[in-house]
Amino acid sequence: MTSLEADTATDAQVVHTACTLDCPDACSLAVTISAGRIVKVDAAPENPLTDGWICSKVRRYAQRVYAPERVLTPLVRTGPNELLFSASVTPAFEARIRAWGGAQG
Repeated sequence: MTSLEADTATDAQVVHTACTLDCPDACSLAVTISAGRIVKVDAAPENPLTDGWICSKVRRYAQRVYAPERVLTPLVRTGPNELLFSASVTPAFEARIRAWGGAQG
């Protein structure tokens, strides 16, 4: 469940949500969004269990999401020493099925 606060001085909005990582803390987050992009991920201080703290992995989430090195399409390797190349989803799945020895039916 999320809630939304608008910052009238800028077009930034703070969305209160929960971390999606599968760890036992279930941290509460305050995610700042501007122009449809995440600009900051911070801890929501209202959660007494995490006391305004989040891990460094989640704090850097925006950097990871918008990194130029992020893989946005499936990558396929045709052989053990071949380079990866971009492929659509169907050829990528077909390549995985071939690598696993074919579909069992």
